[in-house]
Amino acid sequence: MGNTDTGQRVATTMRQALHSVGYDVDFLRVSGDADLYLFSGARDRGVGVFRRQDYISVNLCIAGRGELSMETERSRLRTDIRPGMMGLTLNAAGEAAWPGIRHLTLGFTPERLAGIFRAAGLDAPSPGEIADRASEAFGDPLIATLLKELARSADAELDGPLTYHAMALIAHRLFGPKPVTDRGDARLPPRIHALSGRELKRIEAYIEANIANRTSVEELAVLVGLSKHHFSRRFLQTTGLTPYRFVLDRKMSRAALLLRSGDGDTTITDVALSVGYDVPSHFTRAFSAWSGMPPRAWQAKGEE
Repeated sequence: MGNTDTGQRVATTMRQALHSVGYDVDFLRVSGDADLYLFSGARDRGVGVFRRQDYISVNLCIAGRGELSMETERSRLRTDIRPGMMGLTLNAAGEAAWPGIRHLTLGFTPERLAGIFRAAGLDAPSPGEIADRASEAFGDPLIATLLKELARSADAELDGPLTYHAMALIAHRLFGPKPVTDRGDARLPPRIHALSGRELKRIEAYIEANIANRTSVEELAVLVGLSKHHFSRRFLQTTGLTPYRFVLDRKMSRAALLLRSGDGDTTITDVALSVGYDVPSHFTRAFSAWSGMPPRAWQAKGEE
């Protein structure tokens, strides 16, 4: 168990820093030794500089989209970010321009990362290898699932076994050696072609236009002339999310916006119906799992 006082002190400092630059903080947890943190929040579109920090972080977009650019002395990234996509932020100073998005972030010290690889008898990734990974946005359903499970976990201090194993899996997924065959060749999966930008926009437009309805995978597959199976594989390759999860994220993102921006007469039932839930309790369960808090608590926070 880590030094709880250290973790609490770092959490207080981080929370103040996040609020000072305009973050709407959903939650922030810091491990007892302050070598790991988990954070969820949103920030309006903007540009600015950022100071060197003690952490490398993996950032998962969970709502919103737009162009993101980030440059440090060791890496450069420019990409269109959307739910399901993620990227690394280095422990280096730099400047950035970001869209208005909500993201889930896991930050870890270089020492914590190195310790994971030492425990497995492997060399830790070099600064150059880490910088290369920070120069691209990517989708990884396993990492996304692990991050969301950590966010839902009762392991509030990030010192329990779930955090330990999830962090190890994420580290090896990001920087670990590739599996090899008996001949020593990299075992690469069959190439799956991504959807085109035009196809993805057509799908997104359909989802938005039918946000109050139930949208099936078959409906989306028909839009781009693919079978359900091939569409699901290509969609996952393109977005890092299954079609079901992508539609759910869009519905919950719309609901989150309605809960915060609606007038005082907006009810949970109204919002549930507007995103295709006929049974309010089903919506409440889905929204709570997605956001980490019930719809009423989310709405109340927006009124503060």
